[in-house]
Amino acid sequence: MTEFKKRTDITLLVISLITIIASAVIIAMSDKLLYFIQDVLQDKVFHRTFNLEKWADTINSLLAFPIFIVIFLDTVFFVKFSKLSKAVLLGTFFAVTAFFITWCNFAGDTFFTNSDLASEILLAKECFLNKTFWPLTWHYSTEFRLLNTQIITAPLFFITKNLHSIKAISGILVSLLLPLSLWFILGQLKIKSVWTKLVSCLLIFCPWSMLSWDFIQYGNYYIPHVAMSFFYTGLFFAIVFNDLSSKKKKTFTVIFAVLSLICGMSSIRYILQFQFPLALVTLSLAVNVMVKTNSKFSIKKFFFENKAVFYSCLGLALGLLGYIFNVLVLSSLYSFSNYNTLKFNEFNEITVMHWLFDILSALGYKNSVSVLTPSGAVNVFVYVIIVFFILNTVDFLKAKTASQSKYIFVLYSITMFVFNAFVFINTDYYARYLLILLLCIFPCMAIFAEEHSLSIIKRSVLSVSAVCILLTSSFVCYSTVLSHNENTDKAAVTQFLDKQGYTLGYGTFWNANVFTQLTDGKIEMCNIRYEADPWLTTSRYYAPDYKAGQKTFIILSQKEIDSDPKLNSIQIGTKVYSDKYYTVYEYQDKALVQKELHSPVFEDFIDAKTIK
Repeated sequence: MTEFKKRTDITLLVISLITIIASAVIIAMSDKLLYFIQDVLQDKVFHRTFNLEKWADTINSLLAFPIFIVIFLDTVFFVKFSKLSKAVLLGTFFAVTAFFITWCNFAGDTFFTNSDLASEILLAKECFLNKTFWPLTWHYSTEFRLLNTQIITAPLFFITKNLHSIKAISGILVSLLLPLSLWFILGQLKIKSVWTKLVSCLLIFCPWSMLSWDFIQYGNYYIPHVAMSFFYTGLFFAIVFNDLSSKKKKTFTVIFAVLSLICGMSSIRYILQFQFPLALVTLSLAVNVMVKTNSKFSIKKFFFENKAVFYSCLGLALGLLGYIFNVLVLSSLYSFSNYNTLKFNEFNEITVMHWLFDILSALGYKNSVSVLTPSGAVNVFVYVIIVFFILNTVDFLKAKTASQSKYIFVLYSITMFVFNAFVFINTDYYARYLLILLLCIFPCMAIFAEEHSLSIIKRSVLSVSAVCILLTSSFVCYSTVLSHNENTDKAAVTQFLDKQGYTLGYGTFWNANVFTQLTDGKIEMCNIRYEADPWLTTSRYYAPDYKAGQKTFIILSQKEIDSDPKLNSIQIGTKVYSDKYYTVYEYQDKALVQKELHSPVFEDFIDAKTIK
């Protein structure tokens, strides 16, 4: 396709840049604009109370209208821009995305943090204090953090002790692992177009839904899972299918083996997520060839001469070996849960419609937004991208014209999604787990974009839809983060606790780490059920002499008190604060707290992680 004439190219580029920058300013000020719009509608238009909470999503979506138009037009005509204009456009979007991820992590930290999310920073602080990335004092949750976010976050404590600043810096640094790891695997899959690779990296860098924001760009939870899966599979395809020098092949093989062990030593999750599905695909293909050619089974030929089978099984075997080490050795040294007691859910507990809605939501779909808004358009594009992704996948697998590595990767992605979805739905299901699986669509879409045997219409619709939906959703997401506060109920009690000069407190799981983060680390929080369930806290807190002799407190939410009326009978502590959300009891020493926690009042109390 011929490029725009130089004058047209420059004019459209300038208009695009002005609109992008202006939209970025509007989004950055969305919190103020939202309340300004409320005042205008309330006082000048309707002359009655305007329910901002009900209309916030629609208004935030309308604020993104200019950027939606630019994204749509730039995407449709991207191929007609000059190379310089393409580079400037993508560079601008990368810069704007990096700015908002950093700013939203800083400005929105107190808005969206909770005890689960805050634990990432507190683990990093514990690493810094113990001068190790793997402190024995930390109580982990469901996996051992061997190669995780603390590797990047802990050193930041040498620069500053401010938890909000560290969250902002670590948020962008950890998020950069996504485009870097994606770039690596796209290179090993021999994706030729630089523009395809750059656009793919931009899209995976963006928070394309609030679920993505909470657990990837802000929470950073699943970035190590995704990055390790991309590096693992990338190394596999490089070793098996690419023409490497002898030295590079040895280096990649050693890294592949070490990474395989690390995956297993961390958790069985990594094995289930990508090591087992990759081995399953290569084994299935090898068996299929053997059956079609009617050849005899030979261990040497099947497992050792077939490099794809050999290296995928080697990775799986090393992962299993690492997991055995995790269970037998690491679990005796460190405190974390494993999946040895995992049980099946009740049949049909997670319905197909429930699962489908979670997929739509993870891609940016929103309920109850106006149709004629960018969010309404995003909802339409979500359906389009799912339909055309399936159509392209079917055509790709039927054609069998792609290289073996690309064919195996698409098969692996399908297998990984189906297998893990089955495991999650039937055992331990949370919508956020789908994010790990959905990120494999980016390498697949890059493969489809360069597969000329596929229909150009189907490929184009998929590509345009993906860019429009994901980039637009990211701007709506930034606006939501900056204008929505999920911790308004904690503002007054946090201010009270800070003024009292407390340095140690007790709360249930959901009321522990969150207050440490909200007070910038001034108050360290212990779990009430510390003897049975000290998840995501440090054992330092529970030592008898740690901050002994200092006044401390227990904080309980009204929901917790309502769920257990005996909590109204606390006698040792003195009630010093109460509002419709929280009640605080003060104690002159932590020993008195522990005495209270062992009294009949708390004997049947369960720190239910579902009570938030």
